[in-house]
Amino acid sequence: RTRLYLCGERAAEVRALFARSALEARIAEGAHGEPYAASAVKMAYAAWTKGTGALLLACRALARAEGVERTLLEEWGLSQPALRAQSERSADAAAAKGWRWVAEMEEIAASMAAAGLPPEFHQAAAEIFDRASHADEPSAGVAPGAGLDTVLSALT
Repeated sequence: RTRLYLCGERAAEVRALFARSALEARIAEGAHGEPYAASAVKMAYAAWTKGTGALLLACRALARAEGVERTLLEEWGLSQPALRAQSERSADAAAAKGWRWVAEMEEIAASMAAAGLPPEFHQAAAEIFDRASHADEPSAGVAPGAGLDTVLSALT
């Protein structure tokens, strides 16, 4: 279900407009009634959902570059069985939509910095998504449509 987070003085009024729709309007309450609470929720949520995808791709690319990918996949199978499939889904998503996540990761990095948190992780995620989004281009040196292999090759 699609959720729209609202904030500000008229948030409840706007939420009521969506009462009978398929969209779920919710009110984001900031600690100090900030007018940007809804944006902060989006930044924090995307920092996790898309940021973890970038981290998984970077981990798998490192393992491949160092020749230990098979061992990493075996370890994931034992200790984190969902990660192999999640890394493959992350590669598919990054190849298809990574180009539009670059700016989002940069916005998250700026939000982190504004909150006094280190921005570098999400700056790196922006680069991961930028590289992944170019994976199917002929200049990437790999065959288009090769999925995970194409994305991992584009990262290193």
